[in-house]
Amino acid sequence: VANLGLKSIVLTGRSYPNWCIVRIDGGSVYFDDASEYLGLGVYETAERLKAHYGVKCAMLIIWPGGERQSLAAGVQNLDKDGSPTRICARGGLGALMGSKQVKAIIFQSDGEKRNTLSHPEKVAALRKVYNQALLNDSFVKTLTTFGTASNTLVDNQVGALPTRNFSSGTFEGAEQISGETFYEQMKVRRGNPSHACMAGCVIRCSNSFPDEIGNTLVSPLDFETIAMLGSNLGIDDLDLIAQVNAELNDIGLDTIEMGAALGVAADGGVWKFGDKEKLRELIGEIRAGTPLGLLLSNGAYQTGLALGVKRIPVVKRQAMAAYDPRVLKITGITYATSAQGADHTAGMTLRGGSKTQTPDDLLEYSRNLQIENAALDSIGACLFAGSGFKSTPQFVPELMRAVFDAQVGADFMASLGQQTLAWEWEYNQKVGFTHEDDRIPEWMQ
Repeated sequence: VANLGLKSIVLTGRSYPNWCIVRIDGGSVYFDDASEYLGLGVYETAERLKAHYGVKCAMLIIWPGGERQSLAAGVQNLDKDGSPTRICARGGLGALMGSKQVKAIIFQSDGEKRNTLSHPEKVAALRKVYNQALLNDSFVKTLTTFGTASNTLVDNQVGALPTRNFSSGTFEGAEQISGETFYEQMKVRRGNPSHACMAGCVIRCSNSFPDEIGNTLVSPLDFETIAMLGSNLGIDDLDLIAQVNAELNDIGLDTIEMGAALGVAADGGVWKFGDKEKLRELIGEIRAGTPLGLLLSNGAYQTGLALGVKRIPVVKRQAMAAYDPRVLKITGITYATSAQGADHTAGMTLRGGSKTQTPDDLLEYSRNLQIENAALDSIGACLFAGSGFKSTPQFVPELMRAVFDAQVGADFMASLGQQTLAWEWEYNQKVGFTHEDDRIPEWMQ
């Protein structure tokens, strides 16, 4: 996309009466008929699109979940290997794209390499400094070895691992789904525990998780999915979690939201926690679009309302990720005060808060995390990339000068994060969110 000289595109209205593929080829935009791709899962859709448009295209794709405008639907991207498994998962973006009757957005390069950098040599020098800072970081080293699955035992040890619809914070099967077991299983099966989701990444926290004969089941299998489809459902089987992950990817649904919805459904008597065969059946119903499947695909909040369940782990109607706010109080503050609701990427920490910290201290900690993460999101950086920025605080201002010839001060990231949060809250107010939405559920208090 950068090679096309584009920073953003805006879709207004919707394709009518037919579904379309928005194709950007060089400086031109086309609206191709999408009829033959409707109803197809993401994997088959991606293969057909690559066969038709070429393997070097960048793609955004929705699947049956987005076509049905399910509230848990996301938008899928290709990774550097051409696998359509990188999902903009949270907040129902797939439903939004589906409401416009757009099956895919495709970016085709015209072959011309555009230099969009003001000072390429400075960018190259900064890249070396930044990459070395990442490689020296102990947190990054853990991510490179175990990926985000390293959080499983830590979360369990502090009592924050969601278990059986957040009825507990510890899971007796945590060891079986831990990052350490995950890593050893991949070594035996010749999987890839240190996979880069995009070219040039030195963190490599992604993975390619194989079955018993070495074929990839899913890439990646992350901690939030392991917890929400594992401990939260009473499941201690990594293979089953990976299989369900792959199925939900193909349908186009957020695994965090779906794990929460399935947990609520178990509390509602639809199935029993830990019932592996029934879990597979429910995933089949979601794919088939049965009434129950459609309900589940609209997420935890809608599922809980329909089934009369009291324990619904949501804030602003968005499912909590794999961190129990009753223990991780700073994360709980983020859930309650962020514009996104229960989104761990808004500002999560595994720190619960010490006895010497006042409520104001915890609030300030959450606030600073939210500002930092909003700024990283705004510059298009991975949240884990912040580890490199912290050790080189002047990096981003220097990078802005090298890339855009923009003169920004040392407070650039803080100002950017604060402005982003202000816009997010302004949007929330315009669409009707009130302070009544800004609270952890009463059953958690």
